[in-house]
Amino acid sequence: MSDQPITNMSPALPDYGIYDRWPVDGEAWIHPEDRELAKQLIPSERVFRREKWDGEYYWLAYGQQTLRLQPTLWLEVPPIDLEVGEQIELLAHQGDNDPGLFHIQDIHYNRVHQNHEYFLQRDGLHLPDAFPREHLRKLHQQHHLRVGDPEHTMPQPRLSAEVPLLDVGDLTGDDQQKKT
Repeated sequence: MSDQPITNMSPALPDYGIYDRWPVDGEAWIHPEDRELAKQLIPSERVFRREKWDGEYYWLAYGQQTLRLQPTLWLEVPPIDLEVGEQIELLAHQGDNDPGLFHIQDIHYNRVHQNHEYFLQRDGLHLPDAFPREHLRKLHQQHHLRVGDPEHTMPQPRLSAEVPLLDVGDLTGDDQQKKT
């Protein structure tokens, strides 16, 4: 093992997880401004995205809601590519579902089946069943563009200066022949 001190033990962010239990006694681990929201969302099977570390708190997102929590024990889960509030298409999946456009109301992690479950809503109507990811289609792809113009170098000929160039003379097509 190296004699170098460990300077960074924070995980690669973003990562995803759930707080299925209240992590510790009391509320000191929650940022004072976020305590009421934390009490509404934790404990649960909701999948949070841990986005950044500011030196004291992790910043977690659940849809448009943000929580600041000190490091506590949580269950890390596989990453997701959909967000709470995002509009998606529910697929028919061999006639099992009534297809249509919906918004994601909640995203939970099922520990028994070890998969994500998506709860949907449309026009204020919440569907009672949860759906697996393979029953949903993302409507909007986010494309990542390069910032700025890339620099290109002009290709250089690989001929030495000693190679004579071919004199092609006056080039004309068959229909442009000189009249004598």
